[in-house]
Amino acid sequence: MKPKITFKVFSYLAVAFLANTACAETEAEPASEREVIEAYVEAYNLGDIDTIISLTDENLEWLSVEDGETTVLHDDKPHLMSLLSEYFASGGGTTSTLSDWGTTGAYTSVVETAHWTTDTGEPREQSAIAVYEIRDGLILRVWYYPAE
Repeated sequence: MKPKITFKVFSYLAVAFLANTACAETEAEPASEREVIEAYVEAYNLGDIDTIISLTDENLEWLSVEDGETTVLHDDKPHLMSLLSEYFASGGGTTSTLSDWGTTGAYTSVVETAHWTTDTGEPREQSAIAVYEIRDGLILRVWYYPAE
């Protein structure tokens, strides 16, 4: 004998299904540190300023670490965005790839390799270690180490 599903049972099942679906959509997992960095570099490679802006904290800091000293290159988001806008408007020319990931808490280290072509058409690349600090799903700080 086949069980009979009444309208009342069907209604309860439908409400339960819709409630679970709504919860699943509103309780989505936040992006991982790696996903934030990958999205940032993809946006950089595409020259997508709007996405870059959406992935960075208002108090963004860009730092260079070299010869035992840390230098603040950019300490506000608008300045960095202005520089990137100028760079992309000039034709840019580099793209980056990421490798050798490591994450501890809010800090993710990665090897960033920049790729470009010289005026004579020769492909070039150089790599540097970067450490990203991700807070609340946004890039707050980036430390760049000397390129090799």
